[in-house]
Amino acid sequence: RRSSDLSKFHVFLEFTVEPKATGYLISKGGRKKDRYWALNLHKNGKVQFVHKLVGIAKQQSVIVTKRSLTKGKTSQRFSFSLTVDGSKVSTAYTDARGKVRTFSTILEGSVDDCTTPGDDCRLHVGQHAEFRGKAGTLDSGCITEASLVLDKP
Repeated sequence: RRSSDLSKFHVFLEFTVEPKATGYLISKGGRKKDRYWALNLHKNGKVQFVHKLVGIAKQQSVIVTKRSLTKGKTSQRFSFSLTVDGSKVSTAYTDARGKVRTFSTILEGSVDDCTTPGDDCRLHVGQHAEFRGKAGTLDSGCITEASLVLDKP
């Protein structure tokens, strides 16, 4: 089941990344390339929210952190949250120095999602669904806590 009413959820992650780490922190989608949304640590060190909008098959993406999380010479630990409320996306994270940083943006439509766990609706922590024999994983990092809370319509 997919609906704009389902586009209300919160993600919380605790993770540590090494300098220049890249890859998927968390994603939600089916067994193959069907992905509703994901948080990806981009090669520039910023977190990217990859998503589909309701009624649009093509995936879109938006950078949801202003700063790189992978600059520096040592590993860094982060507490990170993402809130999606229809087309509004907000993030907050605590950096290695304990400073809270926030970001928010409005998308062109509501984020698509699924609710019934099964072959077409799975939560992937530290990776995205396998596609062409490969699963995009987080390299040079460790996720120590992950939670997803769906707001009930």
